[in-house]
Amino acid sequence: MPSLRHRLAASRRARPTRSTVALPPRRQPQWSLRQQPRRPHQDGRPDWKQTATTLASILSVLLVAAGLFYTNEANRKQQELAERGQVTDRFTRAIEQLGSDKLDVRLGGIYALERLMRDSPGDRRNLVEVLSAYVRGHSPRTPAAPKNGAVPSPGVIDPVHPPRPATDVQAALTVLGHRPAVEGSQMIDLSGIDLTGADLSRANLIGANLAETRLAYADLDRANLEGAYLVSTQFRHAVLIDANLHMANLAQANLSEAELHQANVSVTNLTYADISRAVLERATFRDALLENADLRHAALADADLTGAKLPGAKLSDADLNGTILRGTSLVLTDGLTSGLVRCTTPDDRTAWPPGVVGPVPGELHPECLPTQ
Repeated sequence: MPSLRHRLAASRRARPTRSTVALPPRRQPQWSLRQQPRRPHQDGRPDWKQTATTLASILSVLLVAAGLFYTNEANRKQQELAERGQVTDRFTRAIEQLGSDKLDVRLGGIYALERLMRDSPGDRRNLVEVLSAYVRGHSPRTPAAPKNGAVPSPGVIDPVHPPRPATDVQAALTVLGHRPAVEGSQMIDLSGIDLTGADLSRANLIGANLAETRLAYADLDRANLEGAYLVSTQFRHAVLIDANLHMANLAQANLSEAELHQANVSVTNLTYADISRAVLERATFRDALLENADLRHAALADADLTGAKLPGAKLSDADLNGTILRGTSLVLTDGLTSGLVRCTTPDDRTAWPPGVVGPVPGELHPECLPTQ
């Protein structure tokens, strides 16, 4: 028989009890203050140490950049000084070569100056003057004009084999004529010398001074002589096809028997110029001054003389077939006849000399029609 102790224990086990639910152990959240790292200055004050570090980094970068800038600037100035020294040395050697007795050495000096002209734009004015002086110093002087004002006689010249400038002089002329075109470039002074037979084709001679220079039989095909000073210049038998003589001063120039086919001679001063027997076909003489110019036997077929001024001009035996005379006054010209102007192209403003009957504007004379 069980004891009292065993019965009490059994009764406790049999007594109903309140049920309980086992909960998992509580985990500390990751955002708990105990696990979150400590944030300094939670009161909003800046971290002066971090600010100072940032400013120091920025300042160091600026100092490095400034140092690099000044270093590069110093290197650039040093390089410029070195280049200037090289230019000076090259210029000095070229000048020494120009004074040599040997032709090949002088030619080397001329072409050295040409290279300098391209490599050193700031020295182009001086280089042009040096080469111009070389040409003047190594070319014969133009004979002085007679006291009566007549043009000096060119002497006997073989038209098939005319004389030419010396080799080194021609080389210098070529360099000058084909120098790099820059605004405000140095004016070329080749005045008062004999350059008979010179090759100046396609040369840049804008504003050049060629007064009293002899250019007989010279080749100036497509040369640019705009605004050039050509007073008393001798172009006899010269080739000026397609040349630009716009606004040039050709007063008293000798263009006798020169070829100016399709040349631009507009707004040009040709006072007292000798243009006799010159080939002027399709040339433009718009607003040109031809006062007392000699145009006898000149070929002016299809030339444009619109607005040209011709008081005292001599036009006897000139070829005026198709010549444009719009707005041109021919009242004071010498040698014109009705037959000479029959095939010209005038307008209502064209003024004819007394006794000369010009064609009706806008109508073509039957004799001027092209032959079938």
